[in-house]
Amino acid sequence: MRPRLTLLVMVLGLSVSALMFSRVETWLGDTELLVDTPQGFVVQKGDSLTRVARRLEGKGLLENAYQLRWFARLQGGGDRILAGDYQLLPGQTVAETLAALTNGDMVRQQVTIIEGETFGQLLDKVYRAPGLVLTTEGLGPAEIMRELGSPGQAAEGNFFPDTYFYSTGISDLVPVSYTHLRAHETSLH
Repeated sequence: MRPRLTLLVMVLGLSVSALMFSRVETWLGDTELLVDTPQGFVVQKGDSLTRVARRLEGKGLLENAYQLRWFARLQGGGDRILAGDYQLLPGQTVAETLAALTNGDMVRQQVTIIEGETFGQLLDKVYRAPGLVLTTEGLGPAEIMRELGSPGQAAEGNFFPDTYFYSTGISDLVPVSYTHLRAHETSLH
């Protein structure tokens, strides 16, 4: 009789623990951020989930940093967040925030290159585009073409007009290289 009672108590205890675990996970995940209006939030390269949670708490956007950290732990590995610009919205939950941070659902910037623009006009647009790290400013067309892996090629006519999307914090060379690659891809077809 005693072994059956012990087994029953163990099963009951495990069931109650699983139910409590499920309730805590739901409570943490369903907790809403303290956001009244949409606002941007930047995660820097190298930021940990702990640092991001503390910054959210410090800005008054999260009641307690532990809510995000504990929920991530309960989810099993939400500590791999991606750097970038994020949009925090009214009604957004801790679960939705963690999903955005780990999936990279960030705000994308854009720069549009119009057909017929000169290389100088393309560079002006890129240099004025928000969030790019300027690494080619002051370089001449020949030096930029060398950086793009096309030494000796003229810059004019080697860039494809289109709208290019990027994440904040990348080099200005990245969107320029996209336009250059697209021009070569289309000339091959």
